[in-house]
Amino acid sequence: MKHQLVTFQTIIPQPFQLPYQIYLPTDYGTNSQQAWPLILTLHGASSRGEDPGEILSHDLPSVIEEGVDYPFIVVSPLCPPETWWSDHLPAIDVLLNEVCDRYTVDKNRIAVTGVSMGAYGVWHLGAQYPDRFSALVPISGGGAWFYGFPERARSIHKVPVWVFHGEADPIVPMRESVLLVDEMKAVGGSPKFTVIPEGGHDIWKQVYRMPDLIYWLLEQKRQ
Repeated sequence: MKHQLVTFQTIIPQPFQLPYQIYLPTDYGTNSQQAWPLILTLHGASSRGEDPGEILSHDLPSVIEEGVDYPFIVVSPLCPPETWWSDHLPAIDVLLNEVCDRYTVDKNRIAVTGVSMGAYGVWHLGAQYPDRFSALVPISGGGAWFYGFPERARSIHKVPVWVFHGEADPIVPMRESVLLVDEMKAVGGSPKFTVIPEGGHDIWKQVYRMPDLIYWLLEQKRQ
């Protein structure tokens, strides 16, 4: 008997649960007419788990906890164990809608940043929703080939992107960022690309303290 092709199609609902930490600027709420820019930050693989407190120990949340002033609403979800940010893109999209409904957010100034695994999530989230974000800031990351990268980076060539990578990163080689930047440039994009000389994988400790980055994020608006 010869093989026969049979088409099967179904829809299986999938529940998502993403606890998150939220940071509100000091002046939030003093002016009911003021809408605030928002930063979504995606942590690296070492912070995955079930303890939302772990979020505050790494990446942008830890820098804010140390007193660096970010005049943004900052949303920091927790990635469940043994999963990747790419597994949760629809949930992140809905989470952002919920935050925008609950808080006074400038919907034209929503940026996303992430470190390592989080940076992979930034690239994928940006490509999945290219019209949603005002800016992308991936740090020490790259794009997964099985999701169509680096070529898929072309779909976000109109989005302001500032890429950071350590020259001596031993975990995610700098060439991973170079490939993505080159793809964007090939179709007319103009991403910013900053290489940290002799920098390793944890350059976020330096990057998130850069006043130039904070000012740049404040200037970006969705096109």
